[in-house]
Amino acid sequence: MANLEDVMSCVETSCASNAESLDHADMMPMSISEIAKAVHGEIHEFNSCDTDLVANSVFSDSRQIRNGSVFVAIVGEHVDGHDYVKNAEKSGAVVAIVEHVVEGTNLNQIVVNNSIEALGLLAKHNLELRRNLNKPFTIIGITGSVGKTTTKDMLKALLSTLGETVAPVGSFNNNIGLPLTAL
Repeated sequence: MANLEDVMSCVETSCASNAESLDHADMMPMSISEIAKAVHGEIHEFNSCDTDLVANSVFSDSRQIRNGSVFVAIVGEHVDGHDYVKNAEKSGAVVAIVEHVVEGTNLNQIVVNNSIEALGLLAKHNLELRRNLNKPFTIIGITGSVGKTTTKDMLKALLSTLGETVAPVGSFNNNIGLPLTAL
């Protein structure tokens, strides 16, 4: 069992190396049709969509797209992700989750009412798939006003002495960061 000094050393090292951004997540491989069903969306086909085509990661930043990705077009205060669907296609995305069809691209699109809500639904479905793998796991959520990141880092250090442990690199406490963390 680790002692407190070992844990704090691990926490300090972890905190020093943590990036403070989250714009994508790897996910369980899913077909376009499975994604559309999970997010309650409608597939808008370009070039005879292969609905069995599989995606294995999700991005909300088109600059980070890699082959086999889902791009989620999020409308923000200053930037509209729909403006970057073409970039996502060029970078290898297999499908985009959008709130309206984006013309001028051959990327297949799943049209939803709200892309942020769809991201949450996709994360929920991904967790359900992981639970069906018969590899038990526990999810721990930490709430509060102060100390969440430190608490998360300390718990990760302690729990990693017991087995495989996963924790986000930072605290992403919003309706975009939480689903990306869960994916």
